[in-house]
Amino acid sequence: MTTQSKSKSTTPVWTSPSFRVASNVSSTNQVLGEVRGNHKKLFEVVKDAHCELSQKEFKEYKSQVDLDVSTFNKIVKIIENDTISKFMDRLPISWGSLYALTSMDATDLVNAIEDGSINARTTLKEINGLKGKQTQSVQKGADKDTDVGEVKKNCVQVDLNALRLSKDQ
Repeated sequence: MTTQSKSKSTTPVWTSPSFRVASNVSSTNQVLGEVRGNHKKLFEVVKDAHCELSQKEFKEYKSQVDLDVSTFNKIVKIIENDTISKFMDRLPISWGSLYALTSMDATDLVNAIEDGSINARTTLKEINGLKGKQTQSVQKGADKDTDVGEVKKNCVQVDLNALRLSKDQ
């Protein structure tokens, strides 16, 4: 009994090798674009939940999502990083690579993206090499607490009653 491939070539055999390569590159890049879009959509959905839900609710949400804890924690770390969110379309698809970028200084990360050192094809190994070269800058006041409400990184929930505003304000 012979088995047939589920994927059938739509490119005729008599076309040139360069045309067949270009055709397959085009198809693959189209699917990668769709993967990248869905990947970004996943991060957006998790970020929405992260911002909307209380810590207790988010813990329950996290336990019910069909991902292992390690992967979910990586996603949360990624969505908490404004630089990664801003440049998502220019970064690797790999969650491991994106997670590695979370430990880079924001200025170094932006510079590496803008000079092309980090791009959609950058590997985890290359990222780890760049991380060793990053500057030692100190982020001042990045995680200050506030008395006005619960603060999550990249999300702020404000208890308007705590502001004690008048109705006119």
